[in-house]
Amino acid sequence: MPESAGVSQARVTLQRHPSGVRRARHFARNVLRSWGMDEGTGDDAILVVSELVTNTVHHNHDERVELELHRRRGAIRIVVCDAGRSSMAMHLPDAADERGFGLNIVAGVSLEWGVDYLPDGKAVWADLPIARQRAPRDSGGSSNR
Repeated sequence: MPESAGVSQARVTLQRHPSGVRRARHFARNVLRSWGMDEGTGDDAILVVSELVTNTVHHNHDERVELELHRRRGAIRIVVCDAGRSSMAMHLPDAADERGFGLNIVAGVSLEWGVDYLPDGKAVWADLPIARQRAPRDSGGSSNR
């Protein structure tokens, strides 16, 4: 996980499969612990990772998904990239709906979120505040790519 000028980052490539969501949560949890994130920030970040990767699994046809985590002063940025070009929009699902709440959840715990359309797909991102940090742990591992 490279670190420069107060910024740390980690990246993993996932398969577009429900098991990729579980792997994304596990990866994010380990990275956030190694960065010394408090439990509240970590829980919110895992929730956002889960929602954004789940959206990609359900709505994208490309087999690969990229998850990036960036730690900056005062915030964690979560980025999920895929080859899809579909637009992203929040809507208010009916209370009886079992799906469709994901971006509302992301908006509720994030400072801000958005979508950047790229030549080869899109990057959906969310910034979360860092409440407090413990001393970072050495995870002994490296990021996957």
